[in-house]
Amino acid sequence: MKKCPYCGERIQDAAKKCRFCREWIEAKEPLSNKASKQIRERASNSQLTSCERYHAKRKTQWCFFKENVSYFFQRNERTFSGSVCFSCMTKVFGEFTLKTLLGTCWGIIGAFLGPAIIGGNMIEYLKNTFKFIKGKV
Repeated sequence: MKKCPYCGERIQDAAKKCRFCREWIEAKEPLSNKASKQIRERASNSQLTSCERYHAKRKTQWCFFKENVSYFFQRNERTFSGSVCFSCMTKVFGEFTLKTLLGTCWGIIGAFLGPAIIGGNMIEYLKNTFKFIKGKV
């Protein structure tokens, strides 16, 4: 493990790009103290927070997804809410929507409730995707 010359975070020895400040690591040109300090300040002032699933500092967005699985005699609901990065948000959305899609056809309530939950999840996913794209996170 070595320190990133830009932000000071610990990274792998073979790393070519820092995963925290996203700067390319090159051994050819050492940075001056002033340039290094500016990059460190920029990285600390950015809106990087800890992703609740990935457990690393990334740009995150708060999101809320529901899952519904209906059985013959019972119905199970599960919710997820928290600040996650874009890749984790996509994984949670896919997992919850797929389980709801495949698991709601067995019960009468689930047959009506399932499409409503899937629609709500899709709206939440699209809304948060546009926030990530616009950089409002």
